[in-house]
Amino acid sequence: SSTETVIEACTQQGCATFPLAMSRNGRVAGVRNSMAFIWTEAARFTDYPSLSGARFSEATGINDSGQAAVNEYGSSGVQPWLISPTGVRRALVGPPGTTSATVTAINNAGQVVGYAR
Repeated sequence: SSTETVIEACTQQGCATFPLAMSRNGRVAGVRNSMAFIWTEAARFTDYPSLSGARFSEATGINDSGQAAVNEYGSSGVQPWLISPTGVRRALVGPPGTTSATVTAINNAGQVVGYAR
């Protein structure tokens, strides 16, 4: 059987919501009004404001336990984060010598994948 997940649309002028990933149990991750969000049926939207002063952030992955892969884009580059279901953040870095790293997905073991340059 299939289930359908419908997240509510923005109602204020200039608002935009872009879902980017979905877990097997219906959690949705994305960007809304230039800010990373997680959406669940029970809690609706949980926004993740930038900690680094970034002007744009996006949640690019979400796993079944609610861990999210998030990128913050600021004047000094991209800061990737692993965010726990309770909102605790862990800064992620690329291999030595990289100047920028970006996360693109997360699995149910909490491992992220992305790219670095």
